[in-house]
Amino acid sequence: MKRIIQIGLLLAVLILPAFSYFPISDNNLINWSANRKLRWSDFKGKPYNMKAELAVTDYSISYTIHSFGDMLHISVRNCFSPQTSWTKDTTRKLLLIHEQGHFDLVEIYARKMRQELRTINFKFDSVNAQFNKVYTKYYDQLNNERDAYDVVTEYSMNLIEQKKFGMKIDSILKTLDAYKDTVLDVKVVRKLY
Repeated sequence: MKRIIQIGLLLAVLILPAFSYFPISDNNLINWSANRKLRWSDFKGKPYNMKAELAVTDYSISYTIHSFGDMLHISVRNCFSPQTSWTKDTTRKLLLIHEQGHFDLVEIYARKMRQELRTINFKFDSVNAQFNKVYTKYYDQLNNERDAYDVVTEYSMNLIEQKKFGMKIDSILKTLDAYKDTVLDVKVVRKLY
């Protein structure tokens, strides 16, 4: 199923002793959790097209960045939007597993983002560019993986490939377990004049 991706873009930066970015409103979003799988009742949107798609999962990688002195407080979250996600068929369990797979794939790339963000030597005057470089890199990789997932699993119709891909997703999530915390604090270097 084709996915809609909301991208949090940093549109303007006002550099003050403390600054914040709030790219996406998170009202009514469901944050990814290993303990909370999607249910058909989460898909509250109305189908918006007449295509053959049976379900659409609308998700985003949302973030906030706050500066406190020489520290950046960064939150990177994988969110599901119930209001814009929809299904035409609530009887197909494998389709719901497929849609959960999409949500889990997004979590993989959110974790990869967090992993790389921890290694960056942020400079106060280029936080925006440095963050967007990482965000764009993993967003592009996510799009490629999402498309491959749909092709390989035949949009949930291939049971064997769906199970294989699901095991691959679970394995990758385990290898990235150290990056499951959505919040990280990193140093930022300020120019001294």
